[in-house]
Amino acid sequence: MQAEYTPGPWIVVESKRTLIVAESGHRVATCEDLSTANARLIAAAPELLAAIKQIARLSETADRHRLDVASMLGDIARAALVKVES
Repeated sequence: MQAEYTPGPWIVVESKRTLIVAESGHRVATCEDLSTANARLIAAAPELLAAIKQIARLSETADRHRLDVASMLGDIARAALVKVES
């Protein structure tokens, strides 16, 4: 079963309320009592999901192709963290 969710990327918009908005303009969430850090973490959900899927695919083929998995995993993790922490 495929989960249904609003495609990313999502961004944080701060006004009277903190909003999580998709690039398409669709409002993903409206929060009144949410810190900016938590809002950024929620907005990073599509990128974090993509990173997890990429890691899962990588783990399936790494041994067969003798890939430098440590380096690749580091690149994936750093890219996901940039979205959460910036």
